[in-house]
Amino acid sequence: MKNDTKSLELAKNLNELLQCFNDIQKLHRLYNSMQYDLMRLHIKDITIKYPGEAFFWNLAHPFIPKTPYEIFYAADQFLKCHGITVLTRIAAER
Repeated sequence: MKNDTKSLELAKNLNELLQCFNDIQKLHRLYNSMQYDLMRLHIKDITIKYPGEAFFWNLAHPFIPKTPYEIFYAADQFLKCHGITVLTRIAAER
């Protein structure tokens, strides 16, 4: 029973990590193709997907990005930080 719970938790974390990688790839694709409006919508979806993390990220990083590059960079850093958090959870379960 305990192994089933651990396996389920691992699968959940791996799925979240995969979603994070996909979000990073989509963010890069939208920025590189200069689809800034779609990039902003994608970032909005990310903040809806991770509301708690986004709240604390914004508290710790009060700088408000203005240019497309600053917006892209801040979102990219947020996603990478979130990915590291998920990797840490996976490592802690081992």
